[in-house]
Amino acid sequence: MFARWKSQLLRKSLRHRGSPKHAYYAIIVEAYKKDGRPAQRLVRYIGGIREQDLNSPFHRKEFWERADRIMAEMNLAPQMRSSFEQKFAAKVPRPSRSELLAEINGSLGIRQISRA
Repeated sequence: MFARWKSQLLRKSLRHRGSPKHAYYAIIVEAYKKDGRPAQRLVRYIGGIREQDLNSPFHRKEFWERADRIMAEMNLAPQMRSSFEQKFAAKVPRPSRSELLAEINGSLGIRQISRA
């Protein structure tokens, strides 16, 4: 088994001006041979995140909460889980506590300004 990312072009992004947007999906697959040719079989869908949400600590936190729960359910060997986490973290880094606090403070500041 190994982890990989799939990307999908978001159709709504094609209707608007600007660059096309993508969504990324983390999956765990296993390799096998089909009619003598290499193929991959989906073992488990881990989660997805939109390209524009990669900078959001909250969206990254949601991704990692789901990924951790699913990998725990799978009872993976520690070494395998670690390699999957490294693969996922290359695209979606785990948010730090300070990033989450800064996001909370920033959103509170916006609400206070809009009420004034």
